[in-house]
Amino acid sequence: MIIPFGFLRKVISSTFDFTTGLVASWQFESNFLDYTSNNHDATAVGTVTFSADGVVGKRAVFDGSTDYLTVPDSDDFSFTDGVSDVPFTLCAWVNFNSVSNCRFLSKLLSAGDLWEWTFGYNGTSITVACYHFDSSANRIKLDYPWSPTTNTWYHLVVTYDGSETKEGLKLYLDGTEVSPTLSEGGTYTGMTNRSHPLHIGTNSGFVSQSLNGRMDEVKIYKNRELTQAEVTEMHTLENAAISVFTSDFLSGLVASWQFESNFLDYTVNNHDATAVGTVTNTTGGIIGNSAKFDGSADYLTVPDHNDFSFTDGVNDVPFTLCLWVKFDVLGAFTILLGKRDGSTTDREYEIYLNTSGDLGLQLLSPTNSPDNRISISQLSAGFVINTWYHIAFTYDGSETKEGLSMYIDSVSVGTLDSLGTYTGMTGSTSLFAMGSSVYNTALELDGKLDEVKVYKNRKLTQADITEMYTLENAGTGVLP
Repeated sequence: MIIPFGFLRKVISSTFDFTTGLVASWQFESNFLDYTSNNHDATAVGTVTFSADGVVGKRAVFDGSTDYLTVPDSDDFSFTDGVSDVPFTLCAWVNFNSVSNCRFLSKLLSAGDLWEWTFGYNGTSITVACYHFDSSANRIKLDYPWSPTTNTWYHLVVTYDGSETKEGLKLYLDGTEVSPTLSEGGTYTGMTNRSHPLHIGTNSGFVSQSLNGRMDEVKIYKNRELTQAEVTEMHTLENAAISVFTSDFLSGLVASWQFESNFLDYTVNNHDATAVGTVTNTTGGIIGNSAKFDGSADYLTVPDHNDFSFTDGVNDVPFTLCLWVKFDVLGAFTILLGKRDGSTTDREYEIYLNTSGDLGLQLLSPTNSPDNRISISQLSAGFVINTWYHIAFTYDGSETKEGLSMYIDSVSVGTLDSLGTYTGMTGSTSLFAMGSSVYNTALELDGKLDEVKVYKNRKLTQADITEMYTLENAGTGVLP
């Protein structure tokens, strides 16, 4: 049953499609991963760090000395089709600790004359240049006189229409197009695809031109020149701490319980839960309300369905389990959710927190002789009461422990283990349960759950999970 979010949920609402043409997006949510499926993950040189006061979530911090990010060379960063230039857009939020000559993005290596393009600040002006082949003299260039204030976020966007003319370059500052000085040097006949890495926070060829400050929400588009209206909306949304796009959190989603004064499934699959005992809805969830369990004979059950059995009848299939949990009491063995109705039969999987504080997920083959399973767990997970935690488990369906991953507050953690001979899960008739286990109702949660999601035939990426955590932790729903 589809439930309207109502006034309790702040939901992403973009007028424009900000994913078409997007070849890379770094959001710096405690990692340097590329948001897109192109996997242009960055690597830190030096000690690039993170802090919580980004424009949207966290941001990357550069000290202006010897730290920057590199991304392996890719055709995605060369704005040519092999014959002519093609359109592009470069976007970044920048905050200076100290104002000096630096580059925000650069694909240029002076050694060997591997010149392509740069985008940065030269000490007096925002500067963008596109170079022909191997000479800094042959180029089109944009300069805009600017005196930024330290400790202030600025949204900078440069676009190019691929025309191989200086007039094809445009610059936007905080969502508004400005009027830079345009120039052309030598004979510019387009960029040439050169083999060298992309640099973030410095100039590929001159690392002395490094940023002393912070960056957030860095994006590169190829074969797309964003319009004034699109740039303005991007600035408006991100300036309000709202991402302009989210991962596709609907594909593969088979159930979603948001606990907004009910136990209904958000999806069209109608996997509504039923309370056993006195599970209640209460305020103070991570988004809106949450489900409260008192640790004494109350839990939620959902009727058996193939959506909750992660097998195609022969082999395991990928899945993802996501939830927010807040513990009111710790120390007891607790099942957070699972599908298991017996110790030796009707057993598929369960997420548990044991008496030692170890959080884990185990996948169970149908026989208990021996106890055939694979698992992943975080020993002494360090939970404290009255604190919300985001927990996610993913599995690639490989029927190996190496196929398991776990995340606490978007950070990848966990130790892999196996016992006996695991040959995959078998669909059972067990109920799906939250807050306890059907086969042992004494293993009950004393605390709260919120935003529980089940994906089948889909393993969310770490970038997906990071985005989900960041948005939901800010009170923003990831579902439309």
